[in-house]
Amino acid sequence: MYQKNENDTPLCGIALEDIDDIGVYVSNICQYLVDIDASNVKPGHLMDGLTTKKVFTDFLKYFVQLALKRLQVHDKLIKNFHFKEFVNEEFIDEDIETICYCLVCPTDRQEFMKDCFIKAGIIEESEAEHRLLFTTRVAATSHCQLSRERHVTRIKNNENYLFCDVDDISVGIAKMHAASTESFSSITAISDSLMQGPINLETEFRDYLTENMTYFNLNPSLISQFVDNFSEKVKYTYNDMRAAETVVISQNDTSGKLIEFTYEDLEKIVFNKCFKSVAEYIINADETDHQYRLYLSGKYRSETYTHLVDKYDGEIQFCAINYKPLLDAISSGAVSSILITPVSSQTPYFNSEQVFTSKKILENPTKNVNRNDAYDFIVGIDFGATFSGCSYVQLKDKRGNTITEKTIKTIKENWYYETQEFFKFKEDFNQYF
Repeated sequence: MYQKNENDTPLCGIALEDIDDIGVYVSNICQYLVDIDASNVKPGHLMDGLTTKKVFTDFLKYFVQLALKRLQVHDKLIKNFHFKEFVNEEFIDEDIETICYCLVCPTDRQEFMKDCFIKAGIIEESEAEHRLLFTTRVAATSHCQLSRERHVTRIKNNENYLFCDVDDISVGIAKMHAASTESFSSITAISDSLMQGPINLETEFRDYLTENMTYFNLNPSLISQFVDNFSEKVKYTYNDMRAAETVVISQNDTSGKLIEFTYEDLEKIVFNKCFKSVAEYIINADETDHQYRLYLSGKYRSETYTHLVDKYDGEIQFCAINYKPLLDAISSGAVSSILITPVSSQTPYFNSEQVFTSKKILENPTKNVNRNDAYDFIVGIDFGATFSGCSYVQLKDKRGNTITEKTIKTIKENWYYETQEFFKFKEDFNQYF
């Protein structure tokens, strides 16, 4: 909320019903991302000098401050020795130079959001390349699902998936090849369309009213009022619809006659047309990418699924819906998208159809090919429910010279006792030291 007393500092966490006449309330700011130039008019109508860039800059500025303050009191952070200095010092966000940000944002608006980050003082312009990274909703969702338990997501090894995220702002599509670990799997963005997103629903409603303005006895001003009511009362609460016959928008025409639209009316006029278009968009991508298995996520995943099944039943190979989206799915997936590096040390996923072998490592060479140069020994220990085992390999001799012929030795049984194998293990270490 921006106060009317010309105080430049907005107030955060204010509910619409608490505003009265003391300030200007800006809601659903994501809608301004669709058309930056056109959307500048809307906040400008609310308050002189208010622009889309100022709204997003202020939001980022205060949101990041709050987020980092929460981070400072997080239990795991407080208990971690390496963060003692960060936790105990007085917090000044401009002084925190070791934090990398990953922002989930439509591709076409990433440059705009980068400018907002810089203007908010979160990062310097010279730091943007290495401290500010971007991903899309569909990419973040894909990474999040890839990191979850396979029996929950039903993702299988060596299968291809087409991920589609249908949310307020955009419709995003990405393809995934699922391997035995996250790092061996690949996620490739295909598209991220603002024009396909349900955020454009009021455009559909305006077009309908304009085409039928004579029938409804409307003028351009009344049509704009109808569209504003739709945006405020229906557009962002579509999933909360209950009774189809409930009147949700009512307004007089030019002669004073009351015109009413129910949820059922709007379903036929606006929503069905929108999700039919989304379904066709997905099917076209599915055909292009050779019948990948389909995975739906986002606010409007269920509506999209219904239209896909109704019209394209049998054409889609497999369709999974994330019925219980995680609260942190998008932010967690954003972190995963920049955190995952192609290392071969991750625990592989096993199922009854495929067994992980060392061949996979050879097919996926890593960037850090010399990472073992820092070690003298590698010891592998398996603590099992039935039995345990231990293997080891010596990489260098006691002078630090690399051993050319490396042999992996395994203590085959009872390694936790003073057996011959265990003595041999100790002997190698004693020779080294």
